[in-house]
Order: sequence, then C-alpha cells, then structure tokens
Amino acid sequence: MKKNKSILVVILSIVSFSILYWSSSVLTEENTTLKVALNTSSPLNELDTKSIFFASDYSVLEMVLSPLVEYNNQGEIVGAVAERFYWDKNELIFEFRDTTFSSGAAVTPEDAIASFKRLMIINTTSHGELANLLCVKVRPETLYDECEGMRAEGNRLILTTNKKTPFLLPLLTSIDYGILNRKAIDPNTLKIRSFEDTSGPYRMQKDNDKYHLFANKNHWHYKVRMPQKIEFLSFDFNPESPNSSENLFTKGMVDFIPTSSELRLNNVQNIRQKTEKKFNIHTTNPMALAFAEYTKTGLELPLDARRHIFACIRRAVKKNLQNDPTGRIATIQILPPSSEGNLSLEQMENIESEIEKHNKPCDALGIRIAVPEFLLDFYKKLLDAEVNNFSLIGYPDVIRFENRTGKDVPELTILGVDLSSIEDINSISFSVKNGFLVPPGKQTPDEWLKIYFDTPEKNVRMEMLQKTQFNTVWEDPRIVPFTIRPFVSVIDGRWNTDFSELFPNEPFWKITLK
Repeated sequence: MKKNKSILVVILSIVSFSILYWSSSVLTEENTTLKVALNTSSPLNELDTKSIFFASDYSVLEMVLSPLVEYNNQGEIVGAVAERFYWDKNELIFEFRDTTFSSGAAVTPEDAIASFKRLMIINTTSHGELANLLCVKVRPETLYDECEGMRAEGNRLILTTNKKTPFLLPLLTSIDYGILNRKAIDPNTLKIRSFEDTSGPYRMQKDNDKYHLFANKNHWHYKVRMPQKIEFLSFDFNPESPNSSENLFTKGMVDFIPTSSELRLNNVQNIRQKTEKKFNIHTTNPMALAFAEYTKTGLELPLDARRHIFACIRRAVKKNLQNDPTGRIATIQILPPSSEGNLSLEQMENIESEIEKHNKPCDALGIRIAVPEFLLDFYKKLLDAEVNNFSLIGYPDVIRFENRTGKDVPELTILGVDLSSIEDINSISFSVKNGFLVPPGKQTPDEWLKIYFDTPEKNVRMEMLQKTQFNTVWEDPRIVPFTIRPFVSVIDGRWNTDFSELFPNEPFWKITLK
C-alpha cells in the first residue's frame, strides 16, 4: 500500500511539474509582444529604402524587407530571398527559394528587378550604386525600361556585369536592396505604397491608430517563439529625462533598447542600479565613431587653421579620456581599430609629430561646435582643460548643417556614425557618399567609388582607402575623429538573443522567448 502511495505521489509530482512547465511556455499575445525603445527619422509607414541615414530607420526596414543575400553572424554571405547563388563567368545567378510575401503571393525575380530599378531611377541610395555595375549602356528612367544587366528566367534572377566583381554580392546585402512587392511601388511617383505586404520577417499594420510590426508567418526566418508583435516607443536622448530609454526600460515600459538607440555602457550600469529584474546585454566590437564634421562655414577656414584645431582636439581627447565609463576610447582614425585600410604607422606618426608642435593650451580660434544637448557636459569636460577660445552650442538632437552657411552656422558639428570592422562596401559607400570619407584630389564620390568597385586587387583597394582616410583627417581636414566605442543593447531577461559582434544592427527575428 505504501509503495502504491509513493508511486502515486511521484506521478502527481511529474504531472504538476509538467503543467507548471507548460503554463510557463504557453505563448500569448502579451508575452510574445516586444516593446522597443526606438526613434525613427520619419513615421514608420513613411520610411524608404531610397535614403537611409539613421541606424534606427535601417533597423525597421530590415524587419519588413529581405534582400537577395545577407550576412550571417560570422560575416559570411548566405542566401536570403535567393536560396542559391553563384557566378557563371560574368553572370551572377540567384535561384529564388519557394517563398512568399506576407500576403501569400510568390516573391519573384520580377519583384527584385522592379525594386532595383526604382532605386536606379530615384538615384539617391545611401549604400552603393547598382546601376553603374548593371545598366552601363542606358540607365532606366521608368519601371518599364530595360536594363541590360538584369533579367528574369523562371525562378532565377541573372545579373550581368562587364566583368566579375567582388562587390556585387556584398552590395546586395544592404537593406537598400530589400525586395519590395512590385505592386507596392507606385509606377508614377515611385513611392512605396505600404509595408503591409512584405518580403521580410515582419509586416507593418495599423493597430489603434499606431503602426506596429507583426510576424510574417510565411517567412523562412519565422519562429513561433520570436516576437510576434513589435511596438515602438519613442524616448528622450537625455539620460536624465524620465522618458530616457534607460528609464523606460527600468519602468517596464519597454523590453528592448537596441544598439540603434545609442545606449552606452554607463547606461547599462545605471539600469543595474535602478532595477533588480534580469536582463541580457549585447555589445559589438568598437565601431561607433564620434567625430566633428566641418560645416561649409568651417571649411572656409585655412588649411593650417583646420589642422591646428585637429591638434587641439586630439590632444585634449587623448589626455582626458581615460577609463571612460561609456566604453569610449580615443582615436585619430575614422575606421575601427581592427579595420583594413586604416592609417599606416608612418601616417599616424606624421600626424602626432605635427600635433606636438602646437601650443599648449591650444587656442581654438573662436570656433563654435554644435553638439547634442545631452552631451554638452561631456564635451565641455573633455576639451576645457586643454583647449581655449571655443564655444559649444547645444541642439536637441543630432544635426547636420551640410551645405548651409550663415552667421548661425557653427564651424563644427559633432556627429556619430556606425562603421564596419570588415571590408563592407555598403559602409564604405555610405561614408564616401555622405562626406565621412573624402577622396583626395578632385575626385567626386561617384568617381572614387567606381574605381574602387572596378579594382579586383584588394591591396590596391586598401591603399585607396588609406589615402582617402589620410586626406579626410589631415591633408584636407574634413573630419576630426574623437572617440570610438562598442554598440550596446539590453533586453528583458525573458528573451534570448543571437546577435553578431561584427555588425551594428540587430535583426529582431534573432530574438526568441525563453
């Protein structure tokens, strides 16, 4: 009898444990909704692949669109919309997987061709120029025009170039070249009508007067335990604000602060002090560059004055940035420390020796530096001890003055950009097109990029990159590098992540419920 009772107790314990385990694993709308702290430059439904300047915009577009190919966590190019891809002489062939848009309509090579033509016609893409490789004879002017380098054959997309190029595949990993449903493209205005029927792991839909992302169950990345609904909540960049991303996280109003929301390591420490709840942290390699960019007004300063200002700032940053709690380290390079194409030892010694010739403390010639308001104190402390005769002007958010001139335009603007620790043609194209890397001589960005694309020898390309970086920071200073740091994100402990240290973006489909 006692034996039977013991067996019964064991059975009941197992059943009870199973019920509890199952209950904790049940997927509900509440526990599969991911609330994200993110500020985009435009409303979600108005984002566009034609010009992606902000990492947050890229993050959202990466959710709703899929490219032909993508990088895995190890930095290798693998299939995305195209399950198989290969070169045949000068033809790059993509065999499409049996996949559909979120509506169930097949994703076809014709959709890819329409998506690419749209960017070629608009001609404002941020991350590299596809037309120069494929439409050499005639650039299409409408969606109905031919491009000699693109054709569809059944489930195959065939891209033809004059010669095999090492950059066509890497270029196509950029979400600029994400595949749109061609029916979503207005043939006259070329605007994207909506992101409701998408090739990506998520689709966009309005819910209670706000746009949210909902999982695309037809996608090959779909998993039942990935976030099924994604809601975005805007935040204040000032960490002291009640609505800062870290305060929203500790209050439980958001579950995830992605790398594109500019979190720092010290914010993570603040979160630890404010909450006892468990959360996971992700950090990348150092690849977030903070720098000062000369405005058009600043570029009117003589060359010697711009080099002198570089020297002042470099010495101040190097001396005063020690054991920084945000993870920042001083740099005189634009590219990350581990990148190929960085300055040579001789070039760095040349710059450093010139810096030592400048007076201490430095007279910064009355320059005005625009800086986001929440960073005013940081840069004041960083520069004050070593630099005289300058002023910091606070702005609510990051701002680029670009070609503006006038008395109200400062000489320098402090900005940030994410870079890559591999030879990423998308990152290089973005940096050159936006003036963060300026070609030497009278070469235009498009001319320099065309030569770079057409150069098969990697050592020659690295020399080009090195000369361009040296020109940008010293020969004709346009950029004053300050610091470089890792990107950081935090996510509520009920989620697991599988993000890469090599890239600043974090695909949300790599998040799963524990």
